[in-house]
Amino acid sequence: MLTRLLRRGAVEPILISGETVLREGDLLRIVGREADLKKVELYMGQPVGEKIEFTRGMTRKSIILSKPQVVGHSLGSLNLREAFSVQVSRVTRNGIELPAETNMRLHLGDVLHVVGDENAVKNVSRILGNDVRETYRINLLPIFLGLLAGFIIGKIPLTLPWIGSFSLGMTGGVLLAGLILSNLYKTGPIVWEIPSTANSFIRELGLLLFLATVGTRTGATILETLSQQGLPLFFSGVLVTTVPLLVSMLVCRYLLKISFLRMIGVLTGGMTSTPGLASASAISDGPYAAAAYATVYPVALIGMILFTKILILILR
Repeated sequence: MLTRLLRRGAVEPILISGETVLREGDLLRIVGREADLKKVELYMGQPVGEKIEFTRGMTRKSIILSKPQVVGHSLGSLNLREAFSVQVSRVTRNGIELPAETNMRLHLGDVLHVVGDENAVKNVSRILGNDVRETYRINLLPIFLGLLAGFIIGKIPLTLPWIGSFSLGMTGGVLLAGLILSNLYKTGPIVWEIPSTANSFIRELGLLLFLATVGTRTGATILETLSQQGLPLFFSGVLVTTVPLLVSMLVCRYLLKISFLRMIGVLTGGMTSTPGLASASAISDGPYAAAAYATVYPVALIGMILFTKILILILR
């Protein structure tokens, strides 16, 4: 994104707008992702070492979006450039830097990197909130409404040819409700998305409760199961788990050319393994593994439900 222009013979840089006419020899200050900046070079020319400083009175600031009234609106609808002469250079969401496009829908906790007059930036900061404490608050109403919607969806009977009638169950219903509501993002005053800080806490708590439940249920019968089935059951589990994992890893790595962290997220999502996601997230603070996991997980979960029904029909 073009933010400033320094013209030959000019003392101070010019704030760029849609009506600005570029001339040969102009020095442009451009903000964006590295890959996009490489593409811009093909049209604009080679980068130079000179710095374009801000005009006196101009400032840059990172503002946290914390006001629910603004959440869900597009960046263009705020009209910050025309109303305040403040330009948004980029937006940081969950640690990922995104280009500031006019049709981008703003989320709670987004960090807007703005450039403009100091007083105008202060006014924009008041409009957006810039209160980090608001991003830590948990509204329980959307969570309970989402769980209720998921419970209802999970009870709806579905019928497929040659498979019969089945339902998604509580897990599949809540997942589907979450996908639908997160796509809506906001309905009236209700924001369906949980802030990332609260989401991390709920995820860790859910993982601990899940592992505790699995441990207490299987621990009571593990010795009896091993004595009856023994090593064949153990090696069958190893084989069923390892072979698909290795094949998927080779496909992701060498055929699809997926980066390591995204590949880990794809593998754990395909296994619907929440503990696997926790291990992957511990490798890096970045959101890449979690984003890949969230993309693959719904397909894997619904696929497991369908194929379980098919196996029951075939083997019974």
